[in-house]
Amino acid sequence: MAEKKENEKDPCWSGYKKEGTKKKGGKTVPNCVKDTAKK
Repeated sequence: MAEKKENEKDPCWSGYKKEGTKKKGGKTVPNCVKDTAKK
């Protein structure tokens, strides 16, 4: 699985939106949450 880089325009998958950042494995990564507004 390829990782997306933090400096890309949209770091989240389709159907997800960025809600700030979080720490994961000692690194700061985008916090992507499911976009409930899309249907």
